[in-house]
Amino acid sequence: MPVNVDTISVGCIVSYRLPACQLPVDKNKLWHGRVLKTIINRPGLLDSVIVELLEEGYEKETEFILLEQIVAIGDDSLRLKPRASQTQA
Repeated sequence: MPVNVDTISVGCIVSYRLPACQLPVDKNKLWHGRVLKTIINRPGLLDSVIVELLEEGYEKETEFILLEQIVAIGDDSLRLKPRASQTQA
């Protein structure tokens, strides 16, 4: 389902899947990132965003995401919940 580009803005959280060309181990895994820059409706460029990854182990890394990869747009409620092993003391 296409995303509504009007709801994408700098600072929002997106959930997306990696494209097949990146050879994901799990093609259904959802990745999460905070939008740093939008590249939308610019002649000659693909509609896309640059995100800062929120995944454990990938924090502070950036990735170029095409809008067709995005499956959900939201706010901090889309962020990953702590793993059970992280909540146990």
